[in-house]
Amino acid sequence: MLSFEHLRRGLVRVTLPLPDNMDVLDEHSTVITPQERKISVWRGVPSVLNVAYDAPYQSDGRLSTLEEQAQAAFTAQSVGRSSA
Repeated sequence: MLSFEHLRRGLVRVTLPLPDNMDVLDEHSTVITPQERKISVWRGVPSVLNVAYDAPYQSDGRLSTLEEQAQAAFTAQSVGRSSA
């Protein structure tokens, strides 16, 4: 559950699709993959200090440019809120 403490620590909740060759396991190694094959995880928001030296910053390869990735993250969050 989201709390002020999560935001204070710079954490945001991101929902990602699971690749076909991955499953989610619990602490007993039992497969608990959700039927929709998506998983929500907390990601830390890094500081912008010295960001010019760290390019390509936070690019994880989902899209070809960091700008496209940022736009997709915003769009996905907006869509998720409007359908909830």
